[in-house]
Amino acid sequence: MDILSNPRFVEVWRKNGMLVASMVLLGAVAFTFWPSLDCGFLFFDENDEIFAESHVNTGLSWENIYWSFTTLSHNNWNPLKWLSHILDCDFYGLNPRGHHLTSVLIYGSSCVLLFVLLKMMTGA
Repeated sequence: MDILSNPRFVEVWRKNGMLVASMVLLGAVAFTFWPSLDCGFLFFDENDEIFAESHVNTGLSWENIYWSFTTLSHNNWNPLKWLSHILDCDFYGLNPRGHHLTSVLIYGSSCVLLFVLLKMMTGA
């Protein structure tokens, strides 16, 4: 008897399939991006966004939150990106490993969220 047609396997998959698939997706994202934790800041954007912006590297404050929602720095309006960088500086200082860990967590969460939303919308 084929394992995929086994009623016990089908029952377990129905109960835990979303969890297993989500864990596989998280594992794939972590496997792909984990090497970035050993890299430094990139010269073409992270240096400008983290080191050069005094609002970012001084950590979380009301002034910096206000700035993140009102600035058009780098010709874009990205308040969530700025808040993420500000919080990273609060948690990790200027250690690139922590900043990159946050990015890996955001990528993994986004991947799982997209998977869950597609599953809910299509039922497939």
